[in-house]
Amino acid sequence: MGDESFVPRGEFYRLMDILSEPESRGVLLLGNPGTGKSTLLRTAQAVLQGRDRTVFFVSLASQVDPRELGTRILDEVAASGFDIGPRHMRTLSTSAGRASLKETAGILRELEEQMSAPVLLLDALDEAARPSRLSAAVEELSLALDGWKLVVASRPLPDLSFSRFARLEVLQLGHLTQAEAADMIRQELPGLAQGVMARLTELADGNPLMLRALVNVAQQQSLPEGGPLTLPTMLQWMADRAKAGHPRPEILTELLEEIALAGGREQIHTLAARSGMEEQEVLTELDILQTYGLVVVDHAARTAQLFHRSLVDSILSQYLRGRPFSLADLQFGAEEAERDDLLTATFVRRHDIGRILGQRRSLVVGDRGAGKSAIFRTLATASPVGAGRAGASIRPVANTGDLLQRIVAPDAWTNADALRAAWLVVIAAFVASELPPSAPKELRRSGANLRTALDLPTEPEGRLRRVLRAGLRPFGGTTLKFTVGPVGLEAQLPAGTSRPGGASVDVESFLKEADVLLRESARHVMVMFDRIDETFKYDRAKQQAVVQALLQAESRVSQFERVGLLVLLRTDLFELYDIQEKNKLVSRTLTLEWSDEDWLQVLVRRVLTNAPLQPLATRLRGADGIADTRGALQVVFPPEIEGQPVDQWLLESLRNGNGDVSPRHAVLLLHLTRDLSEDAEAHVSGFPLFSAESVSKAMTKLSDLSFNEIVNDFKVAPTFVRNCRAGKRDRFALRDVQGLFDEADGTIANQVGLLERLGFLERVVQEGSSGPEALFRIPDLYTRCWN
Repeated sequence: MGDESFVPRGEFYRLMDILSEPESRGVLLLGNPGTGKSTLLRTAQAVLQGRDRTVFFVSLASQVDPRELGTRILDEVAASGFDIGPRHMRTLSTSAGRASLKETAGILRELEEQMSAPVLLLDALDEAARPSRLSAAVEELSLALDGWKLVVASRPLPDLSFSRFARLEVLQLGHLTQAEAADMIRQELPGLAQGVMARLTELADGNPLMLRALVNVAQQQSLPEGGPLTLPTMLQWMADRAKAGHPRPEILTELLEEIALAGGREQIHTLAARSGMEEQEVLTELDILQTYGLVVVDHAARTAQLFHRSLVDSILSQYLRGRPFSLADLQFGAEEAERDDLLTATFVRRHDIGRILGQRRSLVVGDRGAGKSAIFRTLATASPVGAGRAGASIRPVANTGDLLQRIVAPDAWTNADALRAAWLVVIAAFVASELPPSAPKELRRSGANLRTALDLPTEPEGRLRRVLRAGLRPFGGTTLKFTVGPVGLEAQLPAGTSRPGGASVDVESFLKEADVLLRESARHVMVMFDRIDETFKYDRAKQQAVVQALLQAESRVSQFERVGLLVLLRTDLFELYDIQEKNKLVSRTLTLEWSDEDWLQVLVRRVLTNAPLQPLATRLRGADGIADTRGALQVVFPPEIEGQPVDQWLLESLRNGNGDVSPRHAVLLLHLTRDLSEDAEAHVSGFPLFSAESVSKAMTKLSDLSFNEIVNDFKVAPTFVRNCRAGKRDRFALRDVQGLFDEADGTIANQVGLLERLGFLERVVQEGSSGPEALFRIPDLYTRCWN
């Protein structure tokens, strides 16, 4: 019977019964370490195979990327002798990571006819690198594979959301099952008096859910007066009865809310941790709620659940009482950090900032919308900085194009040496504001000249100095000269200022002396640049020259001890830099990458920051200040959209060809969903806030905006991109689409390279008839709007 050490017990037979039930979707098997979960699964596999059923066993231990789940399952299917070769177009890997679970589900559905009542056993969910994210992938598979039974084994982790597995029956090793608790309720019903039965029927109004909820109430006390009740009214009546006479009724309210926010079912130890009570105290209070028909408590399995998930909405809707608002009232901030009034309140502080400051990272690289300007704005208001740079002062520079225009001659924008020198002039001008009062007079004068030439504020001059300048003005020049090594530059002085005609600033010497002075005074200055891409936005040759010169200037500044540079740069511009030069920057470069959880935090924080939702936000916020993502999402969106769990649907719909999701898209999606919602002006009466229809329409609109950004804003391969949309070509070998390019837009190789850097194209390695072959795919982010 499989493992020789296996001792037959009731849980095993119950598992086998569930897997034989036609309507069952499967089992969530919970148990502490050493209780025999893996042994039970292996035994079940042997028994089911002996009954001619198709069974696959996959261990999830150490799995990192949730999207690898499909690959591991298909590997197991192939190892069992099923053909998943070229006919099924199996994707081996992509530039964005792994193939979508949709592809895995599609292949498995095609193979179903060759299988016999297939069962998928997934062991060790708790040993995965990120169980909460992996559970979302398992949920997606469960939704997609109607003809399959799933068994998922795990320790009862505190962050393992039961709502993920609402379709699966919970089976806890060594304890009573939820089904047995339901049998006990059904056994109590026939014993009720006929009069009570009639009254229950009247109140329930044919609703079996309401009937179940009323059973315990009928045995304990009189029933509410009046005719048929609505579910919210009935719930409120039962809650009021439970709280009447209770010394601390707020405890009962809190427990109900916690269970509702967990999706309707929660573990006792998690409720205890979130409420700050001992587990036995929680059980005592839950027993009171059970007496009044609100919850079902399984003492053996140590779980509590509402009678039905629909009670979740009724409980959460209590937050709306006395706080009338409409969807139109909700504010989500701006998708541009420069004008985002909610940035500070909703900023997701990740490890990136600590690494930028503590590890002296001077280049921060990320796609458009990856949060570079948010970091810029956050650091610009955080001085002194700390994190390894105690006493540092940050000098933010956002208008780089305007400054460069003052010192770069019109014919020098492609001259690498002149541009590098210009960048060092700008850097020196901002360092000048940090010179200590003890600095030599000549050094301070050079600093003032630098800042005046760039029209930056300088310290007020004394009366005598002003008189002397006024006398010298008729003899002074209108330009200031700079030398940076062998390169000479001139800057036109602003109107109303003058310098002696022969004045010149040696920028290299100035920076060296400033670095020594800052070291002696134990100070550090960091000049920070953002929005480099706005300089010559549509002239790619000049834009590339500006970026390359800046990176060369960064290499020079990196040699100083107390003068630092921080450049926030778009990925596609950084990728244009020569690879040999980039290899010298590796230790100073940080690439912004958003984890799925961090991105979802951006989304839910933007919603929960609204005043009418603050009480709910407080309940959802953990001790670490981080919102419970799963609980918050069910307040905002339906649990499933287009056949996928909502979080998986959001992430897969917005992931680009590089596997990245943009926090800017989270903000934009919320704006679009609000604006496209029907009755946006009507008062919100329940959760979720948005319907599946409105968020689907918003996602399509966002897709259209993203597509147009490639064509009209980035202006990359516009002919090819438009032709792909016209012909709905979203997956292809490059050789098959050569005719869709216009070489007036550049060589085909360059066009493809730029589209890859922007994430418009995703490389796909697929199993072909003659072995692996390379294809390109356009992600859903850009193609959803085509249909």
